[in-house]
Formats: sequence, structure tokens, C-alpha cells
Amino acid sequence: MHPASLRAIQEFWKALAVARLSLGMVKKAKDSSRGYAIWLDGLAIPEFMAALPRAAAANVSGSHIYVRVSGPSSDQHPGILLLDDLDRPALHKLGVEGLDPAAVVETSPDNYQAWVRLIPVGQHLAPPVARAAIRVLIERFNADPRASSPSQPGRLVGFTNRKPAYCNRDRYPFVRLISARPGLVAPLAGDLLTQVMQAERTQAQPAAPGAVPRETPQAANPDPSEFRELDGLRAYARRRVADQLRAGLRDHQRASESEVDWLAVCVALRAGVTPAVIESWLRAARSDRDPTYAARTVNRAAERVLGSCSPKP
Repeated sequence: MHPASLRAIQEFWKALAVARLSLGMVKKAKDSSRGYAIWLDGLAIPEFMAALPRAAAANVSGSHIYVRVSGPSSDQHPGILLLDDLDRPALHKLGVEGLDPAAVVETSPDNYQAWVRLIPVGQHLAPPVARAAIRVLIERFNADPRASSPSQPGRLVGFTNRKPAYCNRDRYPFVRLISARPGLVAPLAGDLLTQVMQAERTQAQPAAPGAVPRETPQAANPDPSEFRELDGLRAYARRRVADQLRAGLRDHQRASESEVDWLAVCVALRAGVTPAVIESWLRAARSDRDPTYAARTVNRAAERVLGSCSPKP
């Protein structure tokens, strides 16, 4: 590998400030959305650096190269979270709101991943808190709602992004390290964690004796505010359709609001949201359409989602 790439990887590792990283080599099959992945888990830095030539060979042959962090055990999270698919305004907003990333990576032109540290190096979060925190961050900064795992893989700097949409004259863009601040804890991370943990405690509190139980919202008459995650999915789907249109991967006839609905519904189904909930949300979100539109869209998507709904571009 080029010395500049090796230096960028070392700077990236220092910014994350973790003892171990997992290295992934993921290749998609040419004739389908499926492929295979090889993960080398829990590597210390000497082992990680020694595995890079293998990763470089896999990258040249078409594999995507990823890293992910994890705690020393299943009940300990290292407190650094990945936000995927950010634009420049979102990066700026992170700084304005006191959630400056420890590392920012450009994965394709003007498309970024941000690694945000919420606790000092050496401390750990409970996984439920990490999961709740990443959901809050995704909603606040309009990141990819599908990248909601506390151990979400991110692209490794120094390698190329092998998505065909980004290939230009037989060249793929390099994944670049934009900024690295070793071990930086976001200045207002404590406020975020306080908010998240208070919400978790409120949800876990049992009802007071004699209290009138709250009615469970009926799917047929939803409050749109209860479907923020689905609204986020639809906003993300709109961005992806626009990106595909600009890249020439989608024509104007297939860039309507109905296409946005279709992609959002497919993603929601794959994420495990029930068709009844999606239908109720879509009926409320698209009240301008005829009364059967939501049911027809969800039913068709449910029939085809396992085979023909496109994966993440």
C-alpha cells in the first residue's frame, strides 16, 4: 500500500482511540444484490496493519473495505458511534450543536461518515444507551436511518469505494480522511446522554397505582409525530432517488414522490416494521392520495421486498 494510505489509516485509528478494530472485506455478486463478507474480528493494531495487504488485494478485485468497533464484551460499548451518509451542512451542524466528530471520512464526493465519541477513552456505555443515542443522532442530523447499529461498519480510509455509481473513467474514488482528533469527546455529549438516559428511565417506569392506563395508539388513526423514524426513512429515500437521478441511474419518469414512497416502504419492511404500521403512516403522510393508495403500495411492496427492492445504493 502507498505510504500516504498507511499514514491515513494510522491517524484514523488514533482518532477512534480504541484498542481493537474489526476489518471487513465485502464483495457483491455481479448478478444479484447478495454477496459475501469476510470479517477479521478484534484485531490489535499490529494484526490490523499486517492484514492490510490482504484487504488491498480484495479491494482491487472489487471488495468494499470496512471497519467496525466493539467493546470488550457484549454488555460494554466503547462509546464511539458512526453517522453515515452525511452532507456538508450536517457536518457543520454537528459542530454547531457541540457534537464534533473525532474523525470525519469522505466516502465518495461530498458524502461523509462521522465518528462521534460520547464518553472518554476507557469508559463504556450500556448497549441500550448506545442504541438509543444513535437513533437520536440519526434523526437530529438526517443520517442514514438504516445505519442504526451501535457497531455500524464504516468505510476504511486509504481504500477505494467500489460502488459502480461512483466510478469515473474506470477509477473509483478513494475513501479520504478529512479530519482526525484523537480521542476527542464531543463537547456536549454529556447533555445528549443525559437526555437519552432520562428518556429510557421514563419509558421503563411502571404506572403509578390507580393511574389511568394510557390507550395504545391505534394504527388506523395514527399521530404523525409517532412515526418520526418512518418520516426519516422517507426523507432519506427522497435523497437517494435524487442522487440516483443525478448519477444517471434513474430516469425522470422514475423519480416521482410515488417512487420515494415505494423505496421508503421497502426499506421499512426490511427493517421489520409491520405492514399495518407502515400503511397507517403512509396514509397519514400522503393524505393527498386516494384512500386505497397506502394499502396498495404496502401490499405490492410486501409481495416483492424480499426479491426486488434495491439494497442501499
